[in-house]
Amino acid sequence: MLVDVIIIVNRVADYGNLTVANALADNGRIQNHCSHLSCLKCSIEDGCNVAGYFAWSLMDNYEFGNGYTLRFGMNWVNFTNPADRREKDSGKWYSRFVAK
Repeated sequence: MLVDVIIIVNRVADYGNLTVANALADNGRIQNHCSHLSCLKCSIEDGCNVAGYFAWSLMDNYEFGNGYTLRFGMNWVNFTNPADRREKDSGKWYSRFVAK
């Protein structure tokens, strides 16, 4: 039986009290996604039928269980002025990765 695997939520949390500079330089998120995608590539080469991979999340957002204390996004959001958004290093990395 052939089963498709879809990774629907791969996420890395940062605590929300980081400085903007530290939040934007989210190398741990890059390492996490890079590691997971590398292992996923090995699984595909071993015959696993991977149908999709989704990183959580595009934007920092309100987490129902934790309010605004955790950040999961590849784009930083100023929670006091949500129009103020900046791409994190992980967003830049992920954009280059999927473009290849």
